[in-house]
Amino acid sequence: MEIQTAHAMEISFHSNGNAQAYLGDGWSFAEDAMQWSIGGQSALTLPIAANASAFELELDVMPHINPPRLPHQQLTIIVNGQPIATEIVTGSRQTVRARVPAGAMSGTAAQSIIFIHPMGTAPCDIGSAEDARPLAIAFFALKIVPFADIAPLAADAEAEEDLVPPANMLFDGATNVAGFRQLGEGFTRVYLVERARLLPHERVLDIGSGNGQKARALTRYLNSNGSYEGIDVVADGVTWCQRAYRRFPNFRFQQAEVYSSHYNQAATENAATYRLPYADGDFDLVFLCSVFTHMPAPEVANYLSEVRRVLKPGGRCVATFFLMNPDTQIRWEQGKSQLDFRYATANGRLLDASNPSKAIALDEAWVRSEYRRSDLMVCETTYGTWSGATDLLGAFQDCLIAVRG
Repeated sequence: MEIQTAHAMEISFHSNGNAQAYLGDGWSFAEDAMQWSIGGQSALTLPIAANASAFELELDVMPHINPPRLPHQQLTIIVNGQPIATEIVTGSRQTVRARVPAGAMSGTAAQSIIFIHPMGTAPCDIGSAEDARPLAIAFFALKIVPFADIAPLAADAEAEEDLVPPANMLFDGATNVAGFRQLGEGFTRVYLVERARLLPHERVLDIGSGNGQKARALTRYLNSNGSYEGIDVVADGVTWCQRAYRRFPNFRFQQAEVYSSHYNQAATENAATYRLPYADGDFDLVFLCSVFTHMPAPEVANYLSEVRRVLKPGGRCVATFFLMNPDTQIRWEQGKSQLDFRYATANGRLLDASNPSKAIALDEAWVRSEYRRSDLMVCETTYGTWSGATDLLGAFQDCLIAVRG
């Protein structure tokens, strides 16, 4: 059954229900009345046509809780890579609703629904039962409900479009508007929400905020208790974001008057001694996407110290790099790398000796030593495709996720 417009449809998750045809990973077996989502995420594929109008997902669910050790579950709904809604689910069986705009459709007849529930816990681990399944949220039913009043949704979609800068302003990795959307949505979903476990109420710092590539996705994810700070060396991008995000009081942007041979030649302040304009222990999560790929080693060392300073204890740092290690060195020497870092520099290699900040590959051993010096414990490493490595997550740059000690 393909939903051509916003026609009603109900999926039942009990043992005699129809859910099995739509399930992906992340589910336990169907029980008499419901089916548990397990682990950190679960997936559905719904037969909704690409030209379907806006609709509402109505979820009949029950969280796995056991206060005070497990007081609630968090549920984030992602449609085709776009975060749609996040709820903190407490108590007993209840209804959760999420409005899905027509603009979230994938362009195919199969729409991907991902539920992120990072607090899945085995009852045996908290002493409530012998069950070893990492239970998150029990699903009884899912309804696709026609949206009677489409005008408000159209207005919302139009409003979100004003967070997309014109193509001639793009400078943070995207060459067109579609790429801007895709990069922002993908990085936010995979690295910030799924991997770094960003919660909707947390305080976030985006170093290298550009013209709002990730901020746009985070407006739909952070709730009124969460907040976002963006800082960048490019004045035009900061000015554009300050104007575009005025209706979001918990989103703020400012310029860092720091010199960059590629992005800000007019500034005189040195990034190797720059102090971030934020208080100690101010943030739950700091991320730097394609920032350390433009900074020489002394500047990276200082910024890692500053990241540690502004993070709360236990706070997370997500940062991307071009990491030079024995494997990437071999692929570069064999001509397999997509970037020709031919000029040696301190603890790394440059793409362009006349413009050092254009792109920099840093020695991975040195980078990891600086993380240790800054009391940032690397807990996850993902290698991208820039060096000719195997494509696992579709990432171009390498990524380190670390936790402040």
